Amino acid sequence: MIKCSICGKEKIGKVVLVNHHIDYENDITTLVCRPCHNWLHGRTVYGHPFFKEFGKDKAPLVFAQRVVKEYKRAFGKWILKKREEKQ
Repeated sequence: MIKCSICGKEKIGKVVLVNHHIDYENDITTLVCRPCHNWLHGRTVYGHPFFKEFGKDKAPLVFAQRVVKEYKRAFGKWILKKREEKQ
């Protein structure tokens, strides 16, 4: 099952997932849905499902926590790949 790495929305029907670059230099990307991608770039956030789920005060915090977690995961995966290439 393919899903957004931030909110977990599955790619079903009209849900579009896009590659978001975490690091252009090393071409590290992660799949995110349009609403999460827009929020990552500072656009159109108030329609994001997190506002319904967590409320206007907590939604930005939860989003930021999930973004940090995904960035750590993606960079960790990249570091392991680089270590394997050196061996």
